[in-house]
Amino acid sequence: MLIKCSTCGNEKEDIEFTRKKNRCRSCCYTIEYEKKKEKMADPITGEAFYLKRVILREAKRRSREKNLEFNLTLEYLINIKNDTCPILGHKILYRSGVDKNRSASLDRINPNKGYVIGNVKIVSFEGNTLKNRNDINSTYNVMKYQISSTPPEERPPEMKGKLTDLAENFY
Repeated sequence: MLIKCSTCGNEKEDIEFTRKKNRCRSCCYTIEYEKKKEKMADPITGEAFYLKRVILREAKRRSREKNLEFNLTLEYLINIKNDTCPILGHKILYRSGVDKNRSASLDRINPNKGYVIGNVKIVSFEGNTLKNRNDINSTYNVMKYQISSTPPEERPPEMKGKLTDLAENFY
């Protein structure tokens, strides 16, 4: 049986409609997506909405999938929220669809523990990916290589001396 969608005006089979029967599923998803996008763009409530709908919900889902403990709350995430990634030093974005690498991500300090209070930090997605992809030895080797292959005159002024000292005193 064909039904006409009240939003897009297209006629579709009745199985493509929601329970409301006046709007097709694709229109419903589009409207919901636009509402979420609008809420995340709000300068006052957007960050809390992102923390709740994206960070908290995804952490809960991953903890179920991996059979890990979970006790995080929105209030806790708001308290530990920061504006700068502690790994890479760039601004963290609390919105979807802008820049995935700079969007907020949860880092478990001890990967053997779950998503529990005291075991998570908010970092950027890119910083979390880099940290999880590399162990401390490979990070040290990359740092040593970067220092040795970058001529001193090409190093950023704020890093002159620091990198060499860090590499020499690492172990």
